[in-house]
Amino acid sequence: MKDDDDVAAMHVSFVMADVDCFRGGQSCNLIVYAPRLVSERKRQEGGQSNLERLLATDWLRQAWETSEEEFLSTAGLDAFVFMRIFTRHVYLVQSANLYGRLSNRLKSGSECKYISSKRIACFYSSKPEPHHFSILVRGIPVPVGSTCTDAVKNFFQEYHPSTYHSHAVVRRSSKVQILITDAERLYKRLTQLKSKDDAPQRHRRDGCLGLFGHKVDMLDHYEKTLGNIADNVRIEQSSVAGKEVPAAFVSFKSRFGAAIALNIQEGVNPTHWITEQAPEPQDVYWPFFSVTFIRRWISKLVAYVACNVLTILFLIPVALVQGLTHLDQLETMFPSLRCILRM
Repeated sequence: MKDDDDVAAMHVSFVMADVDCFRGGQSCNLIVYAPRLVSERKRQEGGQSNLERLLATDWLRQAWETSEEEFLSTAGLDAFVFMRIFTRHVYLVQSANLYGRLSNRLKSGSECKYISSKRIACFYSSKPEPHHFSILVRGIPVPVGSTCTDAVKNFFQEYHPSTYHSHAVVRRSSKVQILITDAERLYKRLTQLKSKDDAPQRHRRDGCLGLFGHKVDMLDHYEKTLGNIADNVRIEQSSVAGKEVPAAFVSFKSRFGAAIALNIQEGVNPTHWITEQAPEPQDVYWPFFSVTFIRRWISKLVAYVACNVLTILFLIPVALVQGLTHLDQLETMFPSLRCILRM
């Protein structure tokens, strides 16, 4: 019975692997299976034949021929370490099963030394980025009659005079972002309408759902709307200067100076001058900067509790099913449940 289950599980695994390979070979799924390649424009969506899309075995050859240096440059250090953990585990299990003992190549600490050397080499070979020299400061106390910019400048010039370089205070610009998004959406509609040159589509009614009201030229309507949005953006940009958020990106002259400011408590009050590592530009979530310390702490607590509750709710049915498959063991471990289990 156990052998039949293993064979069935193996067949299911092969079928799922084939389905995954087939889906990964489809051009419409490249953004899901190969986002880095799509973003770097190294692979065109229509560049595969029907046979290659059906088999989708080209990744096997590429994975086999890829060197460690290429893997590091394309996937990054974290993915490389994860792959080394997987391959070393397979090598360790095979060595123990075939020879009954571990190979001499698996010396104590050898893999840690190898990963450490790769990490140091990756650190020195990586190009300096602005977030390497910067930290994120939250909970900035602003004195009465002063601004957040002056508070940050005075504080770091006093306590980090030799390493402090500059800073940028976060400002509320949500309205500007909304206007820019609307402008981009209208610009796409305008370009599509100009490329079609279709007279019936250019004239629509300005009422509800385009069914009521006067007929208007959509080209003129979109151009006027874009002009109004541009004026509103200029007005909002002029007023954004006074909408400071108690958070700032502080840059230093060296990574060492940024590391020192990051790992020490800047103020007596633990809720003031909270330092964090500066995120990468694509990882910044701007609306979260205006959230207070208490609200962020509550959000983390809620996320932690939700994860634990979901894990427990998942384990309950799993434990119930496993218990039903081993009723004899439960009867031995818990004699008091013997009457219930025999029902």
